[in-house]
This record gives sequence, C-alpha cells and structure tokens, in this order.
Amino acid sequence: MRYLLISITVLLVGCASYPKKQKLTVLDTGKQALSIPYFSNPETDYVYKAGIDVFDNHFSGLLIVKKTDENTHRVAFTTEMGSKIFDFSF
Repeated sequence: MRYLLISITVLLVGCASYPKKQKLTVLDTGKQALSIPYFSNPETDYVYKAGIDVFDNHFSGLLIVKKTDENTHRVAFTTEMGSKIFDFSF
C-alpha cells in the first residue's frame, strides 16, 4: 500500500501538460551563441599530468583532451604506462 501511494504521488506530480495544447511558442531572444575557446584547436592534443582521489584510492596519470570534430571533444585519463582508466567523448 505504501508503494502504491508513492507511485500515485509521483505520477500526479510528474505529469505536465502538452506544450501544443497550451499554444506555447519558441521565443527568439536574439542572443549570440556562447563561444568557449578552451581546447578549440583540433590539431593539438592537450596533455596534463593529473591525479584523482576517489573512494580512498589514488590514481595518477595523464589527462588527454582532444577536439575531434566541430562540436565533440574526447577526454581520456590513462596511466603513465598506457592503461586507460576512463575514455569518453562529448
């Protein structure tokens, strides 16, 4: 019974109206897009010596940031011997 009450509460609070039903429109503010020049050269690999402390463990190695495309970057944290700890792109 407790989970039923929680589920109904979440369902009622989480529901929203459909935007087209409310006749909402997109408003152009005329603002320029924000340009961030950090890590913007696609021909350069940015390499930093880094250390991370997580859950009482210490990891040290190289943090590598590279711009791969117009809107994407790749970030990798590797040990100095070459093992990847994490590697992601956004």
